[in-house]
Amino acid sequence: MVNIMILGLRGSGKDTVANHLELRHTYMKFALADRIRRTAEILGLPPTKTNLIKIGEKVKEICGQTKWIDLLDKDIELWIKDHNNYTETFQLDEKPLHVITDVRRTYEYSHYLEKGYIPVKVVTDFDKCVSRVVERDGDIDMGAFGHSTETEQAGLKGIVIENNESLEVLYAKVDKLIHMLEKESYYEQCMHLFRKELKG
Repeated sequence: MVNIMILGLRGSGKDTVANHLELRHTYMKFALADRIRRTAEILGLPPTKTNLIKIGEKVKEICGQTKWIDLLDKDIELWIKDHNNYTETFQLDEKPLHVITDVRRTYEYSHYLEKGYIPVKVVTDFDKCVSRVVERDGDIDMGAFGHSTETEQAGLKGIVIENNESLEVLYAKVDKLIHMLEKESYYEQCMHLFRKELKG
């Protein structure tokens, strides 16, 4: 089994896929936006898409483009250390598998691709994405769909999981993918293709 990064539009079902991986396949869920949300909370700002984008961009402007990646990598490293200590103590045979739910930028994608994360792209009809965001958040800023955090990931490649049907169908697709990724040859073939595509 391998670590996974998830791509997709708002409302496409990225967190739904990650939640299933967490519950069914013992993955730990992480997001680049976790620290941004915590920053918004500290500042007393509602975690709207617009606020998160502004905070994320301002911190990168001050601290450098990869600041959120660096922070997430540290969080993951600490979790892996704790996980390994736990499994060693209780003599468990569990790998510290994890999934990153919100890779959106080319430099984020490149970073995690080089670290061996397999990209999985959740694809959903745009109208369904919009209706799911409205149902989830109660409101929607349509302009956010045009922001580069949404548009840039459209050109990034990944194993496609379509999510236009029921949850049961989606979960079955995820389970099938995990089964396929257990085959090292399939993983290596996909990674070779995605790295080649990235280099152009």
